[in-house]
Amino acid sequence: MDKMILVVDDEPLDRGILKDMLDREYDVIEAGDGKEALGMLAQHKKSIVAVLLDLTMPQMDGFALLEAMREDEDYRSIPALVLTASSDEAAELKAFQCGAWDFITKPFHKDILDFRLKNAISRSNLSAFRQLTYIAEYDVLTDIYNKEKFFRQTKELLHANPDQKYCCISFDINRFQLINSFYGTKEGDRMLKHVARTLRQEMEKRHDGSTYGRIDADIFVFCIPFKEAEKVEEEIKELDQKIRDYDLNFDIVITYGIYVIEDNSMPVGTIYDRSRLAARQAKGKYINSYAFYTEELTKKLETEQKITNEMNDALKEGQFIVYLQPKYNIRNNRLSGAEALVRWKHPKEGMISPGTFIPVFERNGFITRLDYYIWEQVCMLLRKWMDEGIMPRPISVNVSRVNLYNPK
Repeated sequence: MDKMILVVDDEPLDRGILKDMLDREYDVIEAGDGKEALGMLAQHKKSIVAVLLDLTMPQMDGFALLEAMREDEDYRSIPALVLTASSDEAAELKAFQCGAWDFITKPFHKDILDFRLKNAISRSNLSAFRQLTYIAEYDVLTDIYNKEKFFRQTKELLHANPDQKYCCISFDINRFQLINSFYGTKEGDRMLKHVARTLRQEMEKRHDGSTYGRIDADIFVFCIPFKEAEKVEEEIKELDQKIRDYDLNFDIVITYGIYVIEDNSMPVGTIYDRSRLAARQAKGKYINSYAFYTEELTKKLETEQKITNEMNDALKEGQFIVYLQPKYNIRNNRLSGAEALVRWKHPKEGMISPGTFIPVFERNGFITRLDYYIWEQVCMLLRKWMDEGIMPRPISVNVSRVNLYNPK
């Protein structure tokens, strides 16, 4: 038997009576007071399905044990049934306030004991099931759908309405990490709850079908029917204004990415990713803090990935070439030095502009290695000229702003 009942009573006779009544269906373990019971709970918390306890005990009484169980997440879902020989209403009320699930009156009646015990265990199992279901579907902090549930609900919505056009809109709070840094995580959580509450209120006003949820951290998403771009822009501005109406001395700036769904059978993950691509394009644009997805964004992402895949080999093979741009003294029109510029001489693509690969390298961190490489190449060139008896003019080497964070 893997169902265990903990009987807590300082009277060995009462414990023995209960053990005799229960040991055909349950494994029964015993404790003489609340303190000993807590040790039993810690040892067998995964097996104990109910606790039967007396209120009057030495060291730690039943009321204290009930409160300890209620305050511990591991124990609060375990049914606690109080054993009582009196009809003291004040004691019963206090026991309920401390977390008691039910009462069993002495002397014990086996059938009543079985009924009350099984009823409590059944309630506990149902409560645990509901809790697991909630955790699986809802974001615990904001009480709206989590990522997995949003994806499932959106898939069902799209498949149930194949002729209806929808759009997916994801958004996040710019510089949200500063709120946690300046005001603390408690204030950050309060803002996230405000955003979720506002989003829920706006979505519940609709009667044309919509889904919404929190994906991660400060990223939220919703899917609504699409009619025209102007209408979506109006709805975003209305939502944005209500989210910004928040009692914190912080300029809340939100970035929105919009993907108009072309095919309702498309995977929701792909739909969401495209809305995030659009949101990336809107970062830093304060006139319009939203952007629509276009096919060019996917092409740009593919180009970035290709650059990322080839950058290490390109560095090893010396595909990055230093070009010197002369610098002249405008007073006498004489050569005064040069500026080192990097170009990527790709064996298949030919010359790749730094405007294409430098932003990618700055985002993925490779730029620090490239800067060092160019710096070294220029130093080698200067050394070569000096060894040949040529006294070179100074050569300027550009470095990325990312290097400002390099302690070396």
